[in-house]
Amino acid sequence: SVSLTAITSTLAFVMTPISFLFFGSINPITKDFLKEIALNPSDLFTSVAMLLLLPLALGLCSSHYFPNLIQRVKSWLQRISLLFLAFFI
Repeated sequence: SVSLTAITSTLAFVMTPISFLFFGSINPITKDFLKEIALNPSDLFTSVAMLLLLPLALGLCSSHYFPNLIQRVKSWLQRISLLFLAFFI
């Protein structure tokens, strides 16, 4: 799951601008919008890090340092994480 997330996030970082260029150039109406679209790579990386790397690091550290606590609250954490995922989507 972690490997798949890392691969798709890396591909999204590269494929998003390519998709904008390809699909925007197909339609003559959207060609003008391509001049206005700008993706800042550092902002995109920061967003991916905050949404993916930070929760992953927090989960790994907490399960390493507090395994008994994590076992007790694991079911609640899974439910809360699904709610956060639904909120972001």
